[in-house]
Amino acid sequence: MRIITNTKNTILSPISKFIFSYIQQLRETIDYSITNTSNFIQQITVTRIDKEDRLASLDVQDLFTNIPVNRAVDLVINRIGQSEKFCESNLTKTDVKQILLLALNNSYLQFNDKFFKQKQGLPMGSTL
Repeated sequence: MRIITNTKNTILSPISKFIFSYIQQLRETIDYSITNTSNFIQQITVTRIDKEDRLASLDVQDLFTNIPVNRAVDLVINRIGQSEKFCESNLTKTDVKQILLLALNNSYLQFNDKFFKQKQGLPMGSTL
């Protein structure tokens, strides 16, 4: 079972949306990145596959929950200077790091009328 958190209308959703607006442009700085299903379809339709080639689809088990939050945040901080919106803002790298850590380290879900905090990894279903 994969835990997918719905972060719409949670206390941290405005913060997540705010900081995402600064980091979303970083997707463009990664080679061979697929951002969504439409982008995948667009790329795969122009890809030539020879008769000897094989196309495989892989799924990484528990991908998001196995990504360490601190490592993910560090990767963002290392690239944040490539975001025009960030460079034009008054935010510092420290500001971005603190906001990301706040949003990513405080992911909660409700199950059977009980609340649980995600202990590790990135929350699946978050804006971030």
